[in-house]
Formats: sequence, C-alpha cells, structure tokens
Amino acid sequence: MDGLNKFKDKKIHFIGIGGISMSAIANFLLDYDINVTGSDLSYNNKIKELESRGVMINIEHDEENVKSADIIVISSAIPDENPELTYARDNNIKVFKRAEMLAEIAKDKRLIAVSGSHGKTTTTGMLTSIFLQSDRDPSIMIGGDIDLIAGNYKSGEGEFFITEADESDGSLLYFDPDISIVTNIEPEHLDYYGGEEDLYDTMYEFIKKTGESGIILCLEDEGVNTNLIKSRLNKDGALEFTGYGLTNGDYRADIIKNNNFFTSYNLFYQGEFIDKIEMQLTGEHNVLNSLAAIAAARKAGLDWNDIIDGLFNFKGVKRRFEFKGEVNSIKFIDDYAHHPSELETVIKSAKNLKSNKIRFVFQPHRYTRTRDLWNDFKEVLSDRDVFYYIVDIYSANQPKIDNISSKKLVAEIKSNEPDVKIEYIGSIDEATNKLKKIIEEDNLFLTVGAGDVYKIGDRILKSLRSEQNA
Repeated sequence: MDGLNKFKDKKIHFIGIGGISMSAIANFLLDYDINVTGSDLSYNNKIKELESRGVMINIEHDEENVKSADIIVISSAIPDENPELTYARDNNIKVFKRAEMLAEIAKDKRLIAVSGSHGKTTTTGMLTSIFLQSDRDPSIMIGGDIDLIAGNYKSGEGEFFITEADESDGSLLYFDPDISIVTNIEPEHLDYYGGEEDLYDTMYEFIKKTGESGIILCLEDEGVNTNLIKSRLNKDGALEFTGYGLTNGDYRADIIKNNNFFTSYNLFYQGEFIDKIEMQLTGEHNVLNSLAAIAAARKAGLDWNDIIDGLFNFKGVKRRFEFKGEVNSIKFIDDYAHHPSELETVIKSAKNLKSNKIRFVFQPHRYTRTRDLWNDFKEVLSDRDVFYYIVDIYSANQPKIDNISSKKLVAEIKSNEPDVKIEYIGSIDEATNKLKKIIEEDNLFLTVGAGDVYKIGDRILKSLRSEQNA
C-alpha cells in the first residue's frame, strides 16, 4: 500500500496496544515492515501475539516508553493525564487517534465503513465472509475475532478495505468511505457529545462524506428514521440512500424460520424475490445485519450467489452470542452486549433456544454508562422469564461514582418489581463459585457484558467437563 510508505522510517508507539482494535492496527503495520512498539496495563493474548512478532511492549505506562517514538497512537480509552500521552504532547510528538491511523492505512483502498450503535462487528464479519467467498482478497479491520481470518484483521491485495467506524468519540469522521452503513442510532456516548443532537449531527456528517449512492441505512431503526432521515437527510434533499428492513426498504426480508442458531428468510430487492437466505445465526437483529451486508456487497458489484454462500458460511464473531459448549445438556453462550437494547436482543435470541431455564449473568460496563442508562437497565432486567445474576461493574479504568453499583441496581429492581428473579452476585470469583452450585441440566447459561464476565462461563464449563471425564 503506497500510502503507508510515509511511515516506513517511523517508530510508531501504541498506548493501550492490547486492545482488540489497537492490536489489529499494530499487526497491520507490521505486515508492511513498519516499526511498532507499545504499552498497556495488563498482559493478554493480543500482546502475546505481537511479542511473538518481535514487538517491544511494556506492561506499564511511563514517559520513558515514548521518548524515541515518532508517532503515538491512542484509543478513546486513554485518559488525557496518561503519562506517555502527556509527554508526547509536551514534546510535539505527533498523536494519532486510533481511527485516524486506520483512515491513513485505508487511504489507497475503496473503503466500506460500518457504523451504528449496535451490530457493527457482526455486519463487518458478514461482509468479510461474503468478500472472501467472492475471492476479492479484501483488507479487514473488525472489532472481534472471527475464524475466517483467524483473528480480527487481514491485509489483502484487493481493492476494498472493510472496517467498523466507531461513533463513540466522533472519530468516524476521519473516514471517506465509498460505501457507508448505519445500522442504528441510540443516544449513547453523551459524555463525549454533550447532547443527542451533536451525536446525530456527527452521524449525518459521516454519511455526507460517503461516495455517490453509497449510503445504506436501516429503515427498521427509529433513531435512523427520525434523527437521520426525517430530521436531516430529507431536509437536505441532495443525498440518495439505500434502505433496508423487515417491512420496507430496497432490501427486505420475510423471515421463515428463526431458532436454534439457524435463520432462513426470503430476500426481496425492490419488491422482487431474489432467493432464500440461510444463516447459521439467530435473531431478527442478525437478519437486519445481513441485509446491510447484502446491500453493501451489491454496491461493490458482488454476485448474488457469492453473497448467499458467504452469508451461510459465516458462523459469527467471538463474544457475539457465541456458543461456547454444552455439558450435561447445559448450553453455554457468551455475548459482548453492554447497552440495554443489546441486552434485550440477547434475551430475545435466548428465548429462541430450547431450555428449561435461562440464567443470565450480566456485568455492567463502565460507571458512566450504568449511571446514564440506569432506568433503561432496570427496565430490561425485569423480564420474569429470566433468572438474572448481576456481578460488579467492570470499570474500564473509570473511577467509581457514588451511589452507582450493581448491588444498588438490583435492590431498586427488586423494590419496584418483587416478582423479578434477580440477584446481586458479587465479583467474578464469587459468582463462579455460587453459580456452579445452582446450575442444572437443560439450563441455558449466558454470560453478558463487555468486560471479563466470560470467565465465569468458561470456568464452569471447564469444571463440569473435567467432572464428566473423571
């Protein structure tokens, strides 16, 4: 990629290199023989992989780590007071946001950017499978691991670059996509935006940067319809877009079957029946994600048969309603969901699976999100058909906020809805010990959250398998 030549003689340091997106960008640069170093606060498999490629990584943040760097790359999780970032700014070392560096990498390619509050990673994964099926050899950057590319990035020789466009800090505006997707819009990340209108304005600016006729929007989503199409796009009048949904749009799905990790539907394009689509995933949300991927693939000129086969071959993203295993007729599922509407989607998907009891272990993610969406969490965690177990909040390096805790959240839910089956269950270790004692045959056991809640299911599954094989 000619655009990367300007980095050939640079030393690029990643603060927080162990993050899933940061590590992917670092790996991508390594593929083009660019000098990379990094730092983080804890060790993980992504760091282990980078070290195996010869990358020097410090498990601490210290200004000494960046004194020889030419460029610093940060994610939105890095606070302004980080000592490496402070040193870089004080000494005029160029600082790139994660998305800014990603935009630099993608400059020579035709960019397909997938944005939205939810569904970005799965939709990008579906596009990955479709483009691989079409032998287009795309470059990929995705926010979760998929087996098809043995990870979450791929440096390809083809003309397309497929990536997620993160709206959380406005950095999606670094992109100039040929094709853009907006899966949905919900009022989140308001600690960055300050208000909902600024969020909607940013999403509108994003699609305005899209190439001619390349905008793809979900008509099933109220946020897209009200705050993007009606309030902004229709008033502008100059932008064309392709819509998709279950009830209307250029691309529409009529669902036939939706259960037990399998979905089939009839696909229509502009009212004309195209074919029957089969997927190894469940849930209406995944039908919508697939319609977005289909629309983008057709915009890119791909063949219907490759699109259909590519969708069927896609088995999901790690931590997106991921089936981890089964023992004693207990199914273990893990999901990254951390927003109330995502939790609602996971619960709907869980009800599509046959079980005698749904045990839903949730770990709230970040104190600010828990505070800002407190009432929404109370509402979604009140389904009487589910047994809820709430572990301590995963801080994501945020300081605690007074009166915001999992224990208090549970207490308020039980006070308002005494019939709801919900329990505060403490730390990861405490939850593991308690839940292993009460889990039963034919249960569906879900671990849900963007932190380390998955460890509970992994540990119990491993323990039960050991007992079974003893």
